[in-house]
Amino acid sequence: MTLQYWFMFPIAVLFATIAMASGVGGATFFSPFFILALGLPPEVAIGAGLITEVFGFASGLFAYARKRLIDYRLGLALLVVTIPMALLGTWAAGWIGPDILKVILGVGLLAVALSFLRAPEHKDVDRMDPFILQEYGSDKAETSLTTAEGEEIRCKVCNGTEGRLIAGIGGLFVGLISTGLAS
Repeated sequence: MTLQYWFMFPIAVLFATIAMASGVGGATFFSPFFILALGLPPEVAIGAGLITEVFGFASGLFAYARKRLIDYRLGLALLVVTIPMALLGTWAAGWIGPDILKVILGVGLLAVALSFLRAPEHKDVDRMDPFILQEYGSDKAETSLTTAEGEEIRCKVCNGTEGRLIAGIGGLFVGLISTGLAS
């Protein structure tokens, strides 16, 4: 990359801030903007997306760690699945054509967009509570964080298997797309 793309740094910081605030991440979600709106070549767009990811998530990780808002146990449980799947996706990207990878990107982005529109109704959440307690037991049915300000945040644990499956698919997807579209 040359200095002709200097303007990408502030755009990357802006995208990273939006990503951290919304909980969306990965170069996969920023690369289409860089390709379509800015007309950057795919290899430059992927690089800009990765820069966005690194700056955004490093700063967000630091801020959340300072406020003690990170559930390290949950993070570790997801990383154990996502890292190997991302590596598998990176390896598989060498065997899959760029056009097929672009279709995977489009379908994946559509699935993510649709998942944001799907929110369980309150009555469905109430019906899930007994099943969560049955599957996880009383101690494991809830996770708790105490923030730097002393506020206690409690979250109900949902289907851990489904969460790991979705995280694994996401890791595979990121591995496929982040390395494969530039080819």
